[in-house]
Amino acid sequence: MAERKKYSSDVKAAVIADVLADLTFEEAAKKYNVPRGTIASWVSRTDAPELHKNAIKQQEIGDKILSYLAKVYETLQKQLEVMGNESWLKQQSASQVAELHNTLNDNAVRLLEAIEPSNESEDV
Repeated sequence: MAERKKYSSDVKAAVIADVLADLTFEEAAKKYNVPRGTIASWVSRTDAPELHKNAIKQQEIGDKILSYLAKVYETLQKQLEVMGNESWLKQQSASQVAELHNTLNDNAVRLLEAIEPSNESEDV
């Protein structure tokens, strides 16, 4: 069994502060090289229960968005395979094929645009 790694109180404080300031568990894990589960445990033991609830909720929403985008990507790949089948393609109207593809693609792009960090304040 691997020995548990110990982290300094400075590292713990920095990680918790970043998570409570909107960094996701995954982002903090990468930034500090600390497992996601360890970060979740530290955040859950903070004296700010409302902030903890918000951090967990943000993480859950982020996980759901990533899961949705992964499904959209898989679906688009499958559509490309089906649309590459010449016999199937000849049976469909161009508008039906375009609508099917564009609907999923547009939704994914809009979702990605919505979660992209805004740099507007830096441009002012």
